[in-house]
Amino acid sequence: MSNPSTQNENPFLEKMEALNDEELLRIIQNGSDYQPHAVEAAIRKATDRNLITKMEGENILQYTQNQTENKNHLNEKKATQIKNEALIQIIAGTGLLTAGLWLTNMSEGHYYYIGAIVFGLVLLVRGAVNRI
Repeated sequence: MSNPSTQNENPFLEKMEALNDEELLRIIQNGSDYQPHAVEAAIRKATDRNLITKMEGENILQYTQNQTENKNHLNEKKATQIKNEALIQIIAGTGLLTAGLWLTNMSEGHYYYIGAIVFGLVLLVRGAVNRI
């Protein structure tokens, strides 16, 4: 765990002190759903109450930190994938819109290609919104 000065500065220590044993253990078990300082405070209080050993607490904290890092990495990867898909939609939408306008113009006033124009606009807007 952290050094004593960091532990005294942990804003969650008082909150964890007020929790009962079951609530502390629930936070520890679901550590990746909580802020790292909250889990650290819960582990410290559980150790103080002899609910877990210091070694177990250190292992749990390390595991929780790894789970949180993995979760963050997956979220970043998913965000990148969404942005890449949005870029493809923008490119496809621009192509369809351009082709639809060109073909409509070339067909002497016939609007057979209006579907390409509309679908192109939809993809373009959807891609732009998802890219933000």
